[in-house]
Amino acid sequence: MITDMAYLVEKELGLGERITVDNFHLVAMDDKARWSVGKFGGWKSFFFGGEGLVVNIEGPGRVYLQTRTIMDLVSAIARFLEK
Repeated sequence: MITDMAYLVEKELGLGERITVDNFHLVAMDDKARWSVGKFGGWKSFFFGGEGLVVNIEGPGRVYLQTRTIMDLVSAIARFLEK
């Protein structure tokens, strides 16, 4: 079933091109890329929801993203290891 799979996505950023990524989905990036951590949404959702950190990345360079959060990926793999 395709929803049980995790994918790695490679994104090539051009000079000055920017993307904002949820911190749970960032895997790696070239050392040429510039980055900073910021918040998404208001302070209330940040403190009480446990979410809201994002990574702002500026090219040039490659960025590797995963389509699942780490905990979702661990859960998907664990099902196969328990057999």
